[in-house]
Amino acid sequence: MKSKKVLLVGSVVAFVSITSVTLYYNNSAQAKTKEVFKEKKYLPKQNKVEGTSLDKNITVVKVFPKRESNNSNEVNSSLNKAIDDSNEESIYMKHILDIKKPTEKDFAILEKDARYGEEGFEAGLRTMIKDRLGDVSSEVINKIIKSAKSSAYRHDVLINQYANGEITKEFLLKAINTNMKLTDAEHREFLTEEQYEKYVGEYNADETEIDMEAYREKEFFSAFPNIKQNNPNIKVLEDLYEYVPVDVVEKLIEIDDNNMKLSLRLDAKFNRGEISGSEVIEQLNKSKKNSEMAIRQLLTPEQQKLFFDEPKVEVEHEQEELDEETVDAMLTPEQQEILERNGSVFVPTE
Repeated sequence: MKSKKVLLVGSVVAFVSITSVTLYYNNSAQAKTKEVFKEKKYLPKQNKVEGTSLDKNITVVKVFPKRESNNSNEVNSSLNKAIDDSNEESIYMKHILDIKKPTEKDFAILEKDARYGEEGFEAGLRTMIKDRLGDVSSEVINKIIKSAKSSAYRHDVLINQYANGEITKEFLLKAINTNMKLTDAEHREFLTEEQYEKYVGEYNADETEIDMEAYREKEFFSAFPNIKQNNPNIKVLEDLYEYVPVDVVEKLIEIDDNNMKLSLRLDAKFNRGEISGSEVIEQLNKSKKNSEMAIRQLLTPEQQKLFFDEPKVEVEHEQEELDEETVDAMLTPEQQEILERNGSVFVPTE
């Protein structure tokens, strides 16, 4: 089967520089609840956006965004080159440019997002600009901040569209890739070559492409890490099919994907102040419990062991048995008293 290639969302070091926020795309939107759900993604879904086919066989339609869009004032020669780069990419660029212009309220939500720490989005960004560019004009700083805020907002809109089932995972990844290219083109417009090299460094979108099937496989085993540890013979999904039917695996992927979407939706509500942190944790814990029940119903008892049993930890050295005199020498008078009274005593290892 011929594999498609798409961008891995949120893991590109170059994009961290381009978007100007070190914590932005590396930290997942559900970072504050990562102890409840590990980061996991992927399940294609048949949807339509702007008349574009979003299934695995994407219909390529030549669409070039008009300059009259709400972003038109920011689109110039370099941006037009990014926009017109390819027919397929123009589908995603049109989708990006059709995103409504953010309001002050949208920027306020972005500013206080927990991903950026106590310092906040703009303050952290200004520190980063100073570290990388040193003394630079306020005009350049303001342009970087404006570009970064817009890019970050567009990114979050795409994430929310995916979380609400409006776009597929594949469309999301390609749209994020396009957003990266648009942001890079913006930086090239107002940074000198020397400034660009210091601030962004090298950026090559092709280097960030991965095999979609490999991405899907990686996310599955990330969601169910015990499988490979409990059975070393299972290295890829094809190996797992010897133990679990393909249709069952697909259902497990769907359950996992729905959990991720719920986590993203709750995180967005939390950032908007519509829900408390305790409510987020409560709903995620409930979802986790229901998901595990659903997964167990899909699996045989033997398959459940493969998915849920904790891997056995081999002890490198057998515990040394100590004689009574050695034990007495190790204990303090207080511990000896406890031992005589209770018959046992806890002695921490050195």
